[in-house]
Amino acid sequence: MAQHEALKARLRVAGSSFAIIARNLNIQPTTVSATSLGKRRSRRIEAAIADALGTTPEAIWPDRYPVHKGGAT
Repeated sequence: MAQHEALKARLRVAGSSFAIIARNLNIQPTTVSATSLGKRRSRRIEAAIADALGTTPEAIWPDRYPVHKGGAT
């Protein structure tokens, strides 16, 4: 929950919000909020939040995007 509130604050500073992201994606703000809270997954929403913050989804949610080390054999 603390990360969710921090994301909302960072978005405000960046001049955005969950509501603005939802409007841009033509979805409900509660869907954006549920994604931020981890109650649902959406790469599209996570990417939109990250884009609004000038970062990547991997940087915001490293637990959702684990780094795979090593290559295929």
